[in-house]
This record gives sequence, C-alpha cells and structure tokens, in this order.
Amino acid sequence: MGVPVSPRDVFVPGGGPAGSTITGLLAERGWDVVIADKERHPRLHIGESLLPSNLLLLDRLGVREQVDRIGLIKYGAEFTSPPHGPPVTLEFRNACDKVFSHACEVRRSVFDHILFTNSIARGVRAFKCVYYLNNRTHPWRSFKAWCGHRRAIRHRQDESPAYA
Repeated sequence: MGVPVSPRDVFVPGGGPAGSTITGLLAERGWDVVIADKERHPRLHIGESLLPSNLLLLDRLGVREQVDRIGLIKYGAEFTSPPHGPPVTLEFRNACDKVFSHACEVRRSVFDHILFTNSIARGVRAFKCVYYLNNRTHPWRSFKAWCGHRRAIRHRQDESPAYA
C-alpha cells in the first residue's frame, strides 16, 4: 500500500478521561502507546461533576492543581426526590472515606484537555481528528485521520495494520 507502518504496544481509540488516563499511565510504565480522538482538544462539552475519590487519581496523574484551578469546589451534594420526602444533603467530609472533604465541578472541555495533554507529556503519541473506518472483520483495527496525513499503526504482535 505504500503507507508507513509503525508498530506500537497499545492503541486506544478515544481521548476522553478514560483514554487519556490509561494511556498516560501505560506510557509512564514504558509502553509504546498511541491515542486517537475524533475531535480536536479542547472540544465542546458542558460540565462534569467529579467525586471526592477522583481526587486521588488526579493526584496520581499529577494534574490535581490544574483541575483545582479550573473547578468549582463543592463540599457536598443534595438529592431531591419529591415522592420520597424532603431533600437529603450529603457532606463529603461525613462520607465513609474521610480522606477528601470536597470534590470539583469542572468544565468538561477544559478537563479533557488537561488529561489529554498530560498523556502526551508522559510520552503518548496522540492523533486528533481521527475517524474510524468500518472493518467488518476487525472494526477496532481500522482508522483513518482526516487531518492531512495517513499512517498505518499496528500492534507489535499483529500483522494487520490500521491506518491513520
């Protein structure tokens, strides 16, 4: 086909919080990782309500200070269900795990961008504007970048390349 092939250990389709987090952690451990997302970052998302337990992971990723700067700190949540009586308030400091007394509400587009750029800083090769082709035999193998370049990427153990 004449397209250069680059063997990689891991290919992750999707540059949201899960994809950016796992690729960054794998790259930190020496894996050769590629992440591809269908959109450019930062991308449009409205908001995300993080939980106190997310703060531990944000510490592990080294992005907690950045997230704290963009987030609205919240110390609890209120649950309302008219058929079940008055609203119930939960203060995070009174939760079972008292390690974190607060959580954050973040603008999702900025949060995604922080995690995506953090994965790149950890050594992940990132592609944006990547659209996946329908490959009936192995749909997870085929993708194509519509941003002006084409490159094949395959798993080190796999003889069938995917194209970007």
